[in-house]
Order: sequence, then C-alpha cells, then structure tokens
Amino acid sequence: MDSFDITQYSYKAIIFDCDGTLVNSAPVHYSAFQAALQQQGAFLELDWYMKRLGLSRAELLKEFAEETLIKLNIPQAVAESEAQFLIRTSELNAIPEIVEIAKSNYRNVAMGVASSGQRLSVHMSLRSLAIDHLFDLILTADDVSSCKPDPEIYIRAAKKLKIDISACLVFEDTDEGLASAESAGAQFVDVRTFASIYSKD
Repeated sequence: MDSFDITQYSYKAIIFDCDGTLVNSAPVHYSAFQAALQQQGAFLELDWYMKRLGLSRAELLKEFAEETLIKLNIPQAVAESEAQFLIRTSELNAIPEIVEIAKSNYRNVAMGVASSGQRLSVHMSLRSLAIDHLFDLILTADDVSSCKPDPEIYIRAAKKLKIDISACLVFEDTDEGLASAESAGAQFVDVRTFASIYSKD
C-alpha cells in the first residue's frame, strides 16, 4: 500500500490516537476483556467487540452489560481487564505506517498522544514499542471528564502543546475519534484508509 503523504497538510503539531493508530492492540485488548469477563461468567463475541473499538473500557463494558442483561460488576471488570492487558503488552505490535510518521516528525513539530485508554495501559503500550519518548504529551481517559467522541481531549491536548487546534493534525482509527477531532476543530486523518492492518487485500 502506498505511503501516506503528510505534506498535503499545513500543521504545527501532530496528535495521535494510541490503540488502533500507533499500536495494533485490538487482539490483545480483546483477549484481556475476554479473560476479565470469564471471571464473571460472561463471554464477549469478537465481532461485537470489534464494532466498538472507539469506546473507553468502562463505556464498552457498560454497553455490554446493558445489551446482554448480565449483572456485571463493571468496576471489577474494568480493573481486571486492564490488569490482563498489562501482562500481555509483550504481544503488542506497532502499526508501521503511523509510527514512521511519528518518527519522521520527531523534534520537527510538537507531538502528542490523545487516547481513550487508561493512563497506565497507554503508557505501557507506547513503552513496550519503545516510542514513548517521541511525544511531548500523552493524554488519556484519566485526564478528561468526557471521552471521545467528545472533543475535550483534543482541545486539551492542543492547549497543553500551546498550538492552536486548527494547526493540529490528528491521526485516528475510529468514528468516535474522528468525530472528536472534527468537533475540536482539528485537521484529521482516518488511518483506516491507508494503514496496512486495515487493508482487505
């Protein structure tokens, strides 16, 4: 697949989502959710999970409980699924096209990560791939009152980077994330249009 031409945009900062954008983490997160839910006698269908990748951990589990009518201890499932993910970070892989964009822009422009994941999971994911040092800022679900598609996380990231949001270029992989970036007033790119892990070829 052809490489993505970032020069078509005028930007002073780049902000990346983490899961599904920089890190191919969906299989590992699914395994972690499955392990956590099995402890409460529940089973998570892969197709159901894949359709909700843009949701935060708590939001996904709340929706799962509501749809299945299972009396789920959501705080326990959130904590256990994160713990299960953290012991699996060695299984994570980078999404090479996006990581290359980050590496090629390192020290040239301000760069940050804005993720709906929990702080420890996001930091450990980036660290496991040895790319955490690339970013001036890492914001997570623990740093905002409302997760994507709310624009709060991108507005806050731009302010902390001291760059006008209109001069920020966002890379995202979900409808919720793209809606968040658009509502914030940022330029945005849907990585599903060019990243190799999304190719159906």
